[in-house]
Amino acid sequence: MSNLFSNMVGAVMVLYAVEVLAMNPFLIGAMFALGSVGSLLAAVIAPRLSIFLRVGWLIVLSAAVFSLGGLLFLLATSPSSGVFMILGFFSWAAGGVVYNINQVSYRQALVPVRLQGRLNATIRFIVWGVMPVGSLTGGAIGQAFGLYPAIAVGVVGGAFSFLWVLFSPVRNVQSIPTSPEVGVVRERGNQTAEEMSR
Repeated sequence: MSNLFSNMVGAVMVLYAVEVLAMNPFLIGAMFALGSVGSLLAAVIAPRLSIFLRVGWLIVLSAAVFSLGGLLFLLATSPSSGVFMILGFFSWAAGGVVYNINQVSYRQALVPVRLQGRLNATIRFIVWGVMPVGSLTGGAIGQAFGLYPAIAVGVVGGAFSFLWVLFSPVRNVQSIPTSPEVGVVRERGNQTAEEMSR
């Protein structure tokens, strides 16, 4: 749901920034550059956040950050458009990185090693498969009704995507479990290495 609606926004974002907000090339570049700083900061602090918050609530809160952060795009009006656009991208990037670090780690810890390939292939097919659908839909709405309506549909629709994890058992997860099978595989790997060295 998040990828579907965020790609609706992404498909028309630059046109929206230029034609509706009258942002110059420098501001647009700053929007992407400074917004991406959120990814770097999130990658650094994500492991530390799990010390203060349970993994389940960390997944929920980070999903809320990138889901609701897009609403900042609707507040972008000249002359403060650049600030809101940067903050919106920052929220998207930071929340998305913290969310993915934790939910991917948790998901992989629950699934046996032999099924990891199937798991990731299935997940990628679903969450990436909707991206071109979102882009096409965003472009179609922008063409038919205008750029602002396309942005509005994308960010408002995406704002509800965190509810899936909020109302799921995920929020009760205390920590990422240690997978017994991973330990077995590592132990066997160490034994094989020792045998080869003899």
